[in-house]
Amino acid sequence: AGGAEAGRADEPKAAAWTQLVRAASQSGHCAEAHGDAAHGAAVLARLGPGDDGAAAELASVEGAVYTSEGDYGRALELQQRALALREKLHGPDSPQVGGSLSAVGNVLLHLSRNTEALAAYERSRAIRVRALGPHHPDVAASDNNLATTYMAMGRFDDARARLVEAKQISDDVFGPTSARSARILGNLAVLYKDEGRYGDAARRYETGWKRFPDQPLLLFLYGRALAKAGNAVEGKRRMELAHWVGLGSERARGKFLEELVRRGERKAEKRETELLLRACWSR
Repeated sequence: AGGAEAGRADEPKAAAWTQLVRAASQSGHCAEAHGDAAHGAAVLARLGPGDDGAAAELASVEGAVYTSEGDYGRALELQQRALALREKLHGPDSPQVGGSLSAVGNVLLHLSRNTEALAAYERSRAIRVRALGPHHPDVAASDNNLATTYMAMGRFDDARARLVEAKQISDDVFGPTSARSARILGNLAVLYKDEGRYGDAARRYETGWKRFPDQPLLLFLYGRALAKAGNAVEGKRRMELAHWVGLGSERARGKFLEELVRRGERKAEKRETELLLRACWSR
């Protein structure tokens, strides 16, 4: 009886550790997240077989942590484990499997295994359409993922078709000024940039920034596209203004700096760092 009571007490503990992993990751505390994941794994080991749902969730959440750290090999291992557990638990055509396939595709795309990523995203979308209907937000997310993969493969017409579909769903469900629609607009701008259509890219970035004026990255990319389109003076002015957007928000500035580093914008990275140091922020 004591063992059964202990097992029942452990069940909510496993879910709680998984939530702590997610919270630590969102705060940027990856080492803490991995420690919490180890505690969660120990609880699941005590519970033994039969808790596939909790094990899949923990694997998926910790896999996302490894993705954020750039450890894509470990991330792929965990996301594939989550996928296998969810297929066993829910069947091969469940929405949970669709979500896991999307996570697997994300890691494969980071690894430049584009053909495999495309297959995972296509299967995820097909499952979501069957299970949730063709106008569900998760289908729009799949369309956006497919578009990103097509862009990586140079299939720009296919990417554009997926982005148009994703934006229509997102606009219908969340409205054209939602954060989701803004992300899709951003991807359309990236598509135009990759095609060398810098004027069109600038207009897309401008639209996104006007809807979200507290996002410095959108203004910076707007300026970068303007400069590429031949308007160097205005482009340079907007890139400089981006360093002053939301200057009172440490979180916004930190995310902007992270994006500049990730994109290899060395000059802008140096300028942003100077402003952060001048403001005497803790970052």
